[in-house]
Amino acid sequence: MTGWRHQVPVHSPLSAAALLAGLRAAATRNGGPPAAEQRVTALLKDRYSPRAVLLTESGTAALTAALLGALRDRPGRAVAMPAYVCYDLATAADGADVPVLLYDVDPTTLAPDMAHLKAVLHHGAAAIVVVHLYGCPVDLGEVNRLAAEAGAIVIEDAAQAAGATVNDRSAGTQGSLVVLSFGRGKGLTGGSGGALLAHDAAGEGVLERARELVEKTFGRIVAAPGAGNAAAS
Repeated sequence: MTGWRHQVPVHSPLSAAALLAGLRAAATRNGGPPAAEQRVTALLKDRYSPRAVLLTESGTAALTAALLGALRDRPGRAVAMPAYVCYDLATAADGADVPVLLYDVDPTTLAPDMAHLKAVLHHGAAAIVVVHLYGCPVDLGEVNRLAAEAGAIVIEDAAQAAGATVNDRSAGTQGSLVVLSFGRGKGLTGGSGGALLAHDAAGEGVLERARELVEKTFGRIVAAPGAGNAAAS
């Protein structure tokens, strides 16, 4: 592991204070779902400084929402995804009903193989999902440049990388859109729940389209009421 990136320990310790906060949240429902939603949103804004936040029932739901919003007005366009990745990404693509183009990852860094990524962009990928696999953070500088040239939007999947940094920049702050998960075993764990963050104007537009589509189709999908205190601990 070189000095330009830092990977947090691959476990999610829960202190006695965190467990007590979780029990208190379960008993009081964290002041009710609206109060829990506001608290989780405030925590995410403080940590990641996004322009907009959409809370979801899971990280997979957040990615599905991102794909729906990004590709709604581009029928037939594909999303580029790493060929080696968690199967939940395929679940999200299937849920959004979008075609997938696979790109290779570098076996030494788990970052995208840039030559292959260029090829899938050439074949019409309108969105790129980049994953910090196993919490190993990826520098998205070159990915963002290639995406801008191709008119594609970058979705940074930081579900496994809470607390990791790249060149002193937090994982989850590099893409136009960022997917987070608060499921079991994650660095910020609430037992369940997820979030979609937007960091620029393009991402914010996609997130708001996704919010409209998700709420129209499923109703308001927010994180579990206990997630606020668990994330805060």
